[in-house]
Amino acid sequence: MIKHPEWTSIDERKGIDPLGMATSCINLYQTLLPGLSNITPRIRLYGFYAWLIDEYSTRHNPDPEEWRQHVRRAEALLALISATHGNELGIGGALWANDALENDASVIDLRAATESAEQYLNTRRSVFAGAYAPQLKVLDIICMAENHDIELITEGLGAELARGFRESVGEHSSVFIQTVDQGEVDRETLLVLQSFSPSEINFENGEVDSYKGLLFTAEDSTPESLARTQSMRLLLEVGLYEEAHFSVGCVRWHWLKAALAEPKTDDTTLRYWAIYHLNDMLQIAYNSLFALALDRLDSYPAGAAIDQWIAAVVAELFDETGTASDWASWTTESQCLLSTLRQYLNHLTRSGLTHNAEEGWKALTLIAQALHLGAAMRSDIDTVFDANSHIHSLATEMAYFDNQQKRPLKAVITDLINERVLRQHLAVAMRKLKDQGTHTFLFEMEMGRARLRRRAAVATTNPRLETAINFIKDLRLVKDSQLTDFGRATLKDCP
Repeated sequence: MIKHPEWTSIDERKGIDPLGMATSCINLYQTLLPGLSNITPRIRLYGFYAWLIDEYSTRHNPDPEEWRQHVRRAEALLALISATHGNELGIGGALWANDALENDASVIDLRAATESAEQYLNTRRSVFAGAYAPQLKVLDIICMAENHDIELITEGLGAELARGFRESVGEHSSVFIQTVDQGEVDRETLLVLQSFSPSEINFENGEVDSYKGLLFTAEDSTPESLARTQSMRLLLEVGLYEEAHFSVGCVRWHWLKAALAEPKTDDTTLRYWAIYHLNDMLQIAYNSLFALALDRLDSYPAGAAIDQWIAAVVAELFDETGTASDWASWTTESQCLLSTLRQYLNHLTRSGLTHNAEEGWKALTLIAQALHLGAAMRSDIDTVFDANSHIHSLATEMAYFDNQQKRPLKAVITDLINERVLRQHLAVAMRKLKDQGTHTFLFEMEMGRARLRRRAAVATTNPRLETAINFIKDLRLVKDSQLTDFGRATLKDCP
């Protein structure tokens, strides 16, 4: 059993990414869509915060606590405006706002919502600090002031976004700020301020152009801006296909299919998105094998020797095996359509799934085919990932399986579960314990026997595509999964 010194405080967590393989996925997609995140779902809030920071800098003292209260009140007010407007998604404080509007009070106290126990958020932080500020800094929309600890907008993009938003809300700009300063709002004012709603982007002035420029930049921009532009270009191109649908799953599989159809394409961004998808397939498959192993460990209340445990998992798998004698033969035997791989992936990521031999062979199919399909992009994979890293990825697993091709299939699977799954989890959990003080072990060793602590969850990583799709919908570049005229014009102008 792992021993902890008495003076060490152990923070026990559920153990997200128990094999450490999601990290390689995240590291890649962050380079492909910089400036977007899974918790910044509305593009107009980029303009809203640029405007709010600019307004505050001209009207208030640079006191960090005063600014924190100001932005929290502004967010609470925006949540009320959005709830009054209706059909607004991705707004912090929405649950509180809906409850507040259901009450009969004619005036809603913003101070109580941001300073008392019953607050608009379940945290003392703001949506700005917790979600949007990091991305606004990446995009060079805001920066830290030299003489105080409050953010300022940049002279370029920050000023452009603030100006576009200010033009759209017009005279209501001062009404919003006055309401925030007063700390309370009546229902009539909420109706007056409807132009602040995230879906009320003005398409007649410079506001929409500022957001378009944020996502689709010129050729002489920074590498980060160009990466974002190329990813957004690929997303718009999905709308050119009749069978396309703007959902995260459909977009990911569409890009993989496109990259495999033309493996020598000059479109580096497309190849990298395909590599991301194959890497995510691989981490799902490995975590599925881990989930299968943990489900079997649960049948040993007193624990099991690790060799006994692995042997039981492999024996169950080989009750339902095909004719393949070695790993190379299994790679050939398991080849199937992309649609079948998609079905397998969707099945293995179902919530509450019990993992049996059937799920194990689906996982082994995904492993074999992710490695096989990735072979055409091996040089790119070795560029994107480090084959010698302790963070496992397509590159490390390709290097590992280079030496497994002609070994007996049963021996390969036994070593795969032992070395690449179970022992990898112990190594990852130990690093988290050492570096972060968090206890994420899903099984533990005691007196030479493995004991189950918790079962594993299997999930895809979330590569910011939901946010990107929300953005192009907010900008009316797509409608009903087809490009609008505005979307086609934007795509034509992409570098």
